[in-house]
Amino acid sequence: LVNKRYINIVDGRVGYLKSETKETIDLILSTEVKEIKEKVFKDNIDVNLLYVPNTVEKISSDAFAGVSFKEIVFDANIDMIDSLFVNNELEKITNTNKIKTVKGQTFENAKIKEVNYLGSIQDLASTVYFTYYDAPNHNENCKLYIYGVPVQTIEVPEGVTLIREYTFMNYSNIEKIKLPSTLECMGPSAFVGSGVKEIVYNGTKEMWDKVQK
Repeated sequence: LVNKRYINIVDGRVGYLKSETKETIDLILSTEVKEIKEKVFKDNIDVNLLYVPNTVEKISSDAFAGVSFKEIVFDANIDMIDSLFVNNELEKITNTNKIKTVKGQTFENAKIKEVNYLGSIQDLASTVYFTYYDAPNHNENCKLYIYGVPVQTIEVPEGVTLIREYTFMNYSNIEKIKLPSTLECMGPSAFVGSGVKEIVYNGTKEMWDKVQK
């Protein structure tokens, strides 16, 4: 890669990048990078894997416009994603529990087959997706991994009162769910399209009837 505008590691900013070859590359950003500017991939670099380290604290909403990735490892130190990967044909994403909110139809047109989540089930259940296309698992027959391990049973811990919309939808490898007695509400499409065959609830029938579904 060569600089077309600037790469200023001193200030922690990444500017325009251009590939000198037509080969597909893996782009591993330095841990010195703190900010990714707008339209970094100006010349449509063909990227297989993009790694965004946890030192990154700011990303322009159109930072990745004009480029498609196959896989992203996203460990940026930000709590909200807004429109970052629209029209990107992603197939696999690894993300962390730092992300609390996803909006702007971030994964529209993505074809994600694997989601690897680095966090707890409680963290995942509390993530806010504004629309169907903000959930990385909106693609049918997606699979969920927790720290790289495929998940067959989801055990939501006691104390959790809310499972938000779209959280576990379309995860074909989930076969069993254990729900806490403290549960008060399950958002729309929380489990739609998943492979769930069995549900275990820790409360009574009267308590289950009061859960908003």
